[in-house]
Amino acid sequence: CVAVVSVLVLIGLYATLVLTTVGLTVLHVTHHFVWWSVPWGGLAYLVLAGIGGLASVSLVKPYLAQPLPTSRVHRLAKGDESALYCFVAQIARTIGVSPPASIEVDGEVNASARLGDTFWDLITGRATVLTLGVPLIAGINRQQLAGIVAHECAHFRQRVGMRLSTLIRWIVRWFGRLAYQQDAWDVW
Repeated sequence: CVAVVSVLVLIGLYATLVLTTVGLTVLHVTHHFVWWSVPWGGLAYLVLAGIGGLASVSLVKPYLAQPLPTSRVHRLAKGDESALYCFVAQIARTIGVSPPASIEVDGEVNASARLGDTFWDLITGRATVLTLGVPLIAGINRQQLAGIVAHECAHFRQRVGMRLSTLIRWIVRWFGRLAYQQDAWDVW
């Protein structure tokens, strides 16, 4: 709960920074025409307006620019990987949870359980996803895989925890994209 509040406060601070920067830039551009009447005032006016404009665009850009696709996750089709889906469903039913709606594989030496990627998935909690790392699967036997799958599927019981961790993950991923990843505007 503290993490959710902290992340929401961080979003509020960022929104405040954006609104303050845009507001001060608009205020400067619309109310400081008197600067043109003093020596070097026009240049100072233009420089400050330019800096404010660039800062405003840079801060607003993450809301508008589309992220580049960076996912190295592959969603497995039920028809193509029916044996794995049956294996996971049997384990999930054994521990008393619904099987995941989808299974994904990635290149990590890890496994995880999460909710889907849409806001509706967050609200309903029904679109559960099990992610298995291919290097992890390659290095263990079937019994060890069953233990890992059981552990990850047990997370599906933690409805509130799953929702909160999904919300936190979305926000942290957004801030990470904001700081480190290129978007369509950067490429352009």
